Amino acid sequence: MAFLSNEMEISLKEELINNEAILKKEYNKRKSSYEFQSVDHSLVDDAKLNGWEEYTSPLKTKTKLRRLKAHKQLFIDDIWSQLYALGYRCLTLKPCDVPYSKNGSKRTVDIIASNDETVLMVECVSYAKLTKDKSISSRFLNLGEQINGVKKSIESLKGKNKKIKFIFASRNLRIDSESDELKVLRSIRGFHYNDKTYKYIDSLIKHYKDAAIYQVLAHLFKGQSINKEKIDIPAIQGSMGGQKYFMFSIEPHLLLKMGFILHRTSANENEMPTYQRLLIPSRLQGIKKFINEGGYFPNSVIVNFSRGKNKLIFEALKKGEHSNSKAGILKVPNRYAISYIIDGQHRLYGYAGTAYNNSNTIPVVAFEGLDSIEQLKIFMDINENQKAVSPTLRITLEEDLYWDANRADVRLKALRSSIIRMLSDSTEGPLHNKIAIGEDKALLSSKPFSTILSKSSL
Repeated sequence: MAFLSNEMEISLKEELINNEAILKKEYNKRKSSYEFQSVDHSLVDDAKLNGWEEYTSPLKTKTKLRRLKAHKQLFIDDIWSQLYALGYRCLTLKPCDVPYSKNGSKRTVDIIASNDETVLMVECVSYAKLTKDKSISSRFLNLGEQINGVKKSIESLKGKNKKIKFIFASRNLRIDSESDELKVLRSIRGFHYNDKTYKYIDSLIKHYKDAAIYQVLAHLFKGQSINKEKIDIPAIQGSMGGQKYFMFSIEPHLLLKMGFILHRTSANENEMPTYQRLLIPSRLQGIKKFINEGGYFPNSVIVNFSRGKNKLIFEALKKGEHSNSKAGILKVPNRYAISYIIDGQHRLYGYAGTAYNNSNTIPVVAFEGLDSIEQLKIFMDINENQKAVSPTLRITLEEDLYWDANRADVRLKALRSSIIRMLSDSTEGPLHNKIAIGEDKALLSSKPFSTILSKSSL
């Protein structure tokens, strides 16, 4: 049952703002690192004692002041701005106390954001500098019970057909991924939105614009059901290089939700070997324009479906008389992020936000259960004669590609790559986040480190 009284339901609904003009104004305000106010000239000196400063010439009766936001408010505003940029157009403007039990107990949620398919509940913790805070464990006491109750309250507001995700967002929090707190978070299918996640999503928004939401939903809801609709597609089954594959056509909006791009960034460090470049914004916009003007791409997007409970089911109808290929119906699990995009991400993401996202079908060559190194090899083979893989990305990929190589000199390439990654990843070292790894930008390039390690006999 829901824990909302009629009065509380009305109150919370009023907190969820879906007026575009109000949200746009709020977005412009939250994007700034400063807060602003105008005061009478006589109050300026007192305001300056509280950290305010003048930033324009005084007006006739007022002086415009600004000051840097407190780090907690700045973090909440940064997350709120990301959600707005991702297309969420129903958001709270201040923290809300949401009931989670019959006795009226409430949990404070800093941001609630809703779109047509999902509702995100975000709680934010921020520190001025990198901190290991033992008191953080109090936030996770009885977390499962409380979040389940909060979800019931949200369902009474937004309906039961939406996916709901609890997000614990932190800035400058030093916490081990295997800590008891994060184990509790994972047990309730919550999501830790840490510094790396924030940086990655910021990059997605800059590179993918309105298409970024698909990759973000893939992170948040990976493996979870999208909806109850079944996806049955006419397909051809064949084999090449000892691998079974399927050829079919599918609407872009379906593959965008099922797809996942293994970007080589630290935010994806828990994934299998990651190898993709971030999209080029100008190229993506050119593709969108091309599609909206009626253009199309006859070449296939290449993907790999994960196995397990997300296994593809192929029901063969018949085998051709002069071919080993089989025609039939392919039953595809309707779940987020079960299909790794090996090649064709520009073509696929170019459809997002176009007039043809739901009506066109695009050709796909789909493998199933390829191991991570095989995916990486296909990617490298396809791109060898296309746009060159950057030196930084190539150095980073060598760890995954050559770790189990037969030759010792080739394995040393993997060792060098691993050392460079660990130097950048270690929160205890002076080079933390200062070396460019994969697609992550940083102060220092990977190339000099690789060169000097090579000269040291590694």
